[in-house]
Amino acid sequence: MELTQTPNTAGSYAATTRHCVAPLSETANWTIEAGQIRLLAGEDGPVITALGGNQFRISGDLADSTRSVILERANGDAKSQAIRTAIATYRCIYRGFSSDCAAPDELAKPETPAVRTIVNLNVRAQPRFDAPVIGVVPRDTEITVEECLVPTDGFWCEARFGASTGLFTRTALREDTCPILTFVEAD
Repeated sequence: MELTQTPNTAGSYAATTRHCVAPLSETANWTIEAGQIRLLAGEDGPVITALGGNQFRISGDLADSTRSVILERANGDAKSQAIRTAIATYRCIYRGFSSDCAAPDELAKPETPAVRTIVNLNVRAQPRFDAPVIGVVPRDTEITVEECLVPTDGFWCEARFGASTGLFTRTALREDTCPILTFVEAD
């Protein structure tokens, strides 16, 4: 997706997409309102999604559903680059806080909706490490996942927590150095 900086007659800006799927493939224009980028399906709407974040990754929910969207630069942000570097350095994603490497099947997208945390897990408002933490799920808690997204830093899964919806990452850094797996499929 490319966002231009030349305004059109409606006060929005042109956007072009390539290799996007619906509804993002319908994006024709964009605006900034209330600190969020709003992607539009025409010069003056309707709004497809409203996104917030930083210059490397923006995220939000589709307007017509509760499904999440992530748009990011090809190399991701500093945190995703740090995770990739840590994985290349250690040649392992540790299973929680153990010294055991996670098995390949544990690193795949969950096949069942039930997962179990293997660390105390931050739940964030959006699938970004700079998004606000809305809660912490204790270790050994079973969570029912609604959907998982795949940005450059691994899976971010979405689940309901009471009246709120939050996102949590499959891969994190222990002590900002070692890559760790944060949850596995429930037994």
